[in-house]
Amino acid sequence: MDSRRVEQIKNQFDNVIQVTEEEQIEYWYARDLMRLLGYSRWENFEKAIGRAVESCETAQIDVLDHFREVTKLIVYMNAVLMMMALRE
Repeated sequence: MDSRRVEQIKNQFDNVIQVTEEEQIEYWYARDLMRLLGYSRWENFEKAIGRAVESCETAQIDVLDHFREVTKLIVYMNAVLMMMALRE
């Protein structure tokens, strides 16, 4: 793989990095990584994550050092508009 392609791929991953406010720790959301890693369906990627977690456990690596279950709240404009309408 040539260095330009490697740089492109690195930039794609860098573009979806999240950073904790206090500790400045970098992390990624699985759904952001999913497409970068070639998965089109969440169900398939979720299975891959499960296998990675099992591999950590087998190798006696602390899973929580690498995987955290989170829920990312997404606010849809329609819901916001409905809430605004109810207030009027």
